[in-house]
Amino acid sequence: MKSYPGRIIICGLDHDNEPIALYALTARSSSSKERVLVIKEDGLRVEPTMNARGGNPSLLYYRASFQKDGSMIVANGTHSERFTQTLAIEDALKDELYEPDEPIYTPRIAAVFDLKALKYTFASISRSGDGSCKRSFFSFGAWKPGSGHRIQTYEGDLNHPRAFAGPPMPITLPKKDIAQTIFDELHPDLRIALAVIRKDGYELINTHGG
Repeated sequence: MKSYPGRIIICGLDHDNEPIALYALTARSSSSKERVLVIKEDGLRVEPTMNARGGNPSLLYYRASFQKDGSMIVANGTHSERFTQTLAIEDALKDELYEPDEPIYTPRIAAVFDLKALKYTFASISRSGDGSCKRSFFSFGAWKPGSGHRIQTYEGDLNHPRAFAGPPMPITLPKKDIAQTIFDELHPDLRIALAVIRKDGYELINTHGG
């Protein structure tokens, strides 16, 4: 993951056959880099550091993960709040739009992980070439322990990133030290935070502490 992936969501099963999700932040701009992941009573939040300046707060700070009715929700923006009304991912995001940050137009991504059925669905809301909104959904289940899928907002190199266009990518999860191993795979100049998300809590790594 030495390219520029932007924000990353991973869902799968660890090697003990337990459901696991991850959320990671990488960033280029100073306002995007000055962020931390923080555990709150209502879930996992992206918040500013003491040195944060500039940027669009509505795009930078949000609840990134929480649990509701036996499911884990992970999202890269304020559209996470739509899942307080319904866990049906297509209904929740039926009129959501991609982010208005031209020229990249960052996709809004999300995942709903049914912890009982051990199935998860990803969403990607991106901009088509003609400017229309493209909504894509991908469901997975019945996979092997230690495997999962990853979706991200960008692909390409640091200087020429573009919106991620593909379906979620199959991955193999590390057998141990999952948070640190995946964090170390991210570009050292871009990585700012990562959370391992389990049904009983979070494990955080923040470049800026927190």
